[in-house]
Amino acid sequence: MLSHPTLSPPLTLPRRPAVRAPFASPALVLVTLSFAIPTLLFGIWTYRFGVNVPQWDDFSVMATLRYWKENGDLATQLRCLLAPHNEHRIVYTRLVAWGISRFSGGPVDFRLMMLIGNAAVPGLVGLLLWSFRRSHLPLLPWLPVPFLLMQMQYFENCFFAMAAVQNLTVWLWAGLALRLLCRPNGRSLVLAGGFALLATGTSGNGLLVWWVGAGLLMDQRRYRALAGWAVATVLVTTAYTSGLAAAPRAVSLFSVVQSYFGYLGAAVGAGTGMLLPVATGIVLTTAVVVVGWRLRRRESAEFWTGETGFWLAFAGFVILSAVAIALRREPIDVVSVSRYRIGSALMLVLTYLLTVRALGPERVTRWGLAVVIAGSVLFWGATYHRALPHVITLRTELLQDVADFEHAGRLTKAAYQTKRPLFEREWAEAVRWDLYRF
Repeated sequence: MLSHPTLSPPLTLPRRPAVRAPFASPALVLVTLSFAIPTLLFGIWTYRFGVNVPQWDDFSVMATLRYWKENGDLATQLRCLLAPHNEHRIVYTRLVAWGISRFSGGPVDFRLMMLIGNAAVPGLVGLLLWSFRRSHLPLLPWLPVPFLLMQMQYFENCFFAMAAVQNLTVWLWAGLALRLLCRPNGRSLVLAGGFALLATGTSGNGLLVWWVGAGLLMDQRRYRALAGWAVATVLVTTAYTSGLAAAPRAVSLFSVVQSYFGYLGAAVGAGTGMLLPVATGIVLTTAVVVVGWRLRRRESAEFWTGETGFWLAFAGFVILSAVAIALRREPIDVVSVSRYRIGSALMLVLTYLLTVRALGPERVTRWGLAVVIAGSVLFWGATYHRALPHVITLRTELLQDVADFEHAGRLTKAAYQTKRPLFEREWAEAVRWDLYRF
């Protein structure tokens, strides 16, 4: 018998021990916490202290809804929707109030309007975070940004529904429009136009995003896209300014300069006088110009389609908004009125991002970054601590307004006395038309 040959077993290589990839790096965990913690406190604070009480220009929104109920034809309602309100056309605010009224079956919940308006701030932070991650910078320099933006210097927007929707949301729409313009394709161009229209219909400075966008497309040398965007810019600007009769205001060059730099530097806080905000505004403007110029010369031809170009264009929009506000507001107003300070906080953040990009990862030391992060957290906490007495006082006054009007049909708040009959009449009409319930 022939013996069967025995085959040697196949050669086996030693198997590498299984190593599980970490679910998230420590830096990513810190970035997530830096977004989640300020967002959570910002939302809880707004929900806890906001009250369903209209004030000031909120009555104008209710008057619009009442007029829509009285006049049912579409042409009249459209004219009312697009009608100017001071130097703005508050189309988006009116639509938000109308949507809430339709959802509730009648009354407008002004607390819900405040939450919708304030939601734009974490939305803006999310947009900048998405952009930052695409910039290929290390994650740790991002950590100060949520604390600098989701703060409580603009606490008035927790109580003033129309101001929250108008003054906060316009920055989100403008940022989305400019970021989409940095993507060189037709679909992004159309979407950018849609967000630019939203910005225009939210606040007067939203109109400026068309002009910043035109400059962005010109620097990108996308001349076909620029031609269409330029036509849209002229048409929207003409339609927006038609019939917009702004009351003339005597201004001096010194006052305008103070208002401009004071607005950009107002993040240093109220109660500091004009010197520190103006000085801060000068520093921020100079930093953006110098850093932007150096980055433009250093980086590639695709600069204006990248994240650095987006940050610089966004800073340009903030600067043009500051010019427009300086022509319409007194210096003390742009510094002391809390609802305006979102622009200053955004300018501070964009200057910081551009500076980090200019320095590069190798020149951002750990100690320097630790100081900036700790400073931003302390600043964030200080804004809540400083705002708390004002928030409690304002909340008490608004609840007192409700009690006074519900039981006596009168408003006793001192700030209302010059226009009290108007507000009392508007409030009575809103209650009669079931647009507000106590």
